[in-house]
Amino acid sequence: MIKLHVTQGDGIGWAIDEDARLMRQALEGLVRFVPGEEADTILSTWFVRLTGGPGQKPMPGDLLSGRRILCWSPNRPFHDASLPGFGEAGKLVGRWLVGSRQAKAEMSQLGLPASRIPYLVDTSIFHPLPAQDPKLIQLRETWGIPADRYLIGNFFRDTEGGGTSRPKLQKGPDVFLEIVRQLGKRGAPIHILLAGPRRGWLYDRLAELKASVTFVGQQPRAGVDDLALNTLPRAELNQLYNLLDLCLIPSRWEGGPHAILEATAAGKRVLSTRVGIAEDVLEPASLFDHPDEAAAIIERDISDGILVPTLAPQRDRLHTSHVPAAARALWEEVLGELPVIPAHPILERPSTSSRPLVTRLRSAVRRRLKPTLPSISLWHEFVKPPYGGGNQFMMALRGELARRGVRVMVNAPRADVHIVNSVHFDVAAFRRLCARRGKAKVIHRIDGPIQLYRGTSQELDELCFELNAEFAYATVIQSSWTFARIVELDYQPVRPVIVRNTVDPAIFHARDRQPLGAAKVRLISTSWSGNPRKGGDVYKWLDENLDWSRFDYTFLGNLSEHLTHIHRLPPAPSETVARLLRSHDIYITASRNDPCSNALIEALACGLPALYLNSGGHPEIVGLGGLGFEEPGEIPALLDKIVAHHESFQNLIVTPRLSDVADIYLQLAIEAA
Repeated sequence: MIKLHVTQGDGIGWAIDEDARLMRQALEGLVRFVPGEEADTILSTWFVRLTGGPGQKPMPGDLLSGRRILCWSPNRPFHDASLPGFGEAGKLVGRWLVGSRQAKAEMSQLGLPASRIPYLVDTSIFHPLPAQDPKLIQLRETWGIPADRYLIGNFFRDTEGGGTSRPKLQKGPDVFLEIVRQLGKRGAPIHILLAGPRRGWLYDRLAELKASVTFVGQQPRAGVDDLALNTLPRAELNQLYNLLDLCLIPSRWEGGPHAILEATAAGKRVLSTRVGIAEDVLEPASLFDHPDEAAAIIERDISDGILVPTLAPQRDRLHTSHVPAAARALWEEVLGELPVIPAHPILERPSTSSRPLVTRLRSAVRRRLKPTLPSISLWHEFVKPPYGGGNQFMMALRGELARRGVRVMVNAPRADVHIVNSVHFDVAAFRRLCARRGKAKVIHRIDGPIQLYRGTSQELDELCFELNAEFAYATVIQSSWTFARIVELDYQPVRPVIVRNTVDPAIFHARDRQPLGAAKVRLISTSWSGNPRKGGDVYKWLDENLDWSRFDYTFLGNLSEHLTHIHRLPPAPSETVARLLRSHDIYITASRNDPCSNALIEALACGLPALYLNSGGHPEIVGLGGLGFEEPGEIPALLDKIVAHHESFQNLIVTPRLSDVADIYLQLAIEAA
């Protein structure tokens, strides 16, 4: 029998702990559970258990040595690929285990072997209760929960850390808030039911909105982490689900979430974004893409019960695929494939004492003398703006690292770590440096593939990945779209991590922007490059077909097409671009195969909802802050929708914070040094 070691969960009885418990239940009798040193196979509950991370030590090499490594992926793979360590885990894991079809497709796009073991729920805990159950009646009386309102709620953590200051954007509390705001405008008879820890951001905003809301537990307070205070037993969560009319899942991305299964098991209606397992479990009628759609669905469910027919098929899918007994056959398949899953190499490390004394002394001295922050050389051909997006990002990164106290140099040979920008630097000089001074410690920032967004041959991509294999300690990839295209072209970046571009918030911000007025809607597009793939044909179509009694349109930058109605302005410095963006209402971009458009991020950062060609990295950059189109003819109707819900789209804009992006680059640099 297979001797399996399952790593610990998250230690607080939440999602990963429950995943581990239910996996063990499904595997009972198929394997023998043993400590790590006795195992022939390791099942890790998260890749960080293998590689280490904040507050988490890596698994010792002797526990990995010679063993087959399976790893559960509890979050969206494209999200995990944005965490340092995921690329390293890809080299350790012989088979990834994912809980949804969406996650399996993303693992395939990342070039990683994966098997689907659906998320599971314990139906002995989560199940329907009679409406007159004494515990439900007591809950209503204790917390003053009205019986004459349509109850909407969910019970997961949606505030970052303790306190109430930052929303956990993954969970979409801002999306939840927008839905409640729209239902309030429609006069819908709703009441919000919240429970669980780290709900402070949403609770405070609902109070500001004067929404009808009950929080079951100790009321969240600023600066106080209520994780221990407000974590509820699962049996009590089941009672709360049974009180709901609707479990609302507004997440931006998920591995699960468990809430879909728990609410479905409790016999409740669910309305969710298209995240994680949502499309595996829920009917199409139970899915939404934007808050205005969700509000309309809820309003019709209140009046006509349109979600009631979804209950039976959703319950049937749950019992067919998402209980431990149903997962056993899938586990048997994975276990049957263990002989062909590669094992981790047997490690044969020399002891420290076998190294020459002088080498050990030098290492000890370096450890004592090395400053906390490594010096960093940025290898890039910097150009004073106006210039391309990569140049803009590298300038912003240089400024942020310098503000952190990092000694930042440009194209300099003597540095602890070199951040090298794709192929846009003096390659010959860098190679001479490495030949003269030995192997450099390199973070390689990659966009592209260049052949896709420039429409050129693959020569520059070949050079890029030749440099990557030769020099890189780690590879920064700018979007999940880029990562997937790289894999399609059979390139293999070293220790890849997805880190999006961002902008300097001192320049690109939404403060003092002009609001949407009653006059013409002000549209704007920007592009430094005149490459035909930047969308000139679409802008030409708009010039010929928009209703110019309703719109004003500015194009800032380079464009080969002649335009009649759209106002043309030449390329301008960043400060001018930012001021112009803040004086407009909606941003339009039609660039093709753009990996991570800095121009688009600049517009979003200035508070403009975006209308974008559904190509390249645009969809993942914009998220809920705009809409995508396939053909120009779709644009007028989409513009109408953004204008009608302009405030909602604006409120849901999210751009990467420069401080967070710099954190990742600096973490990689510290590891490399």
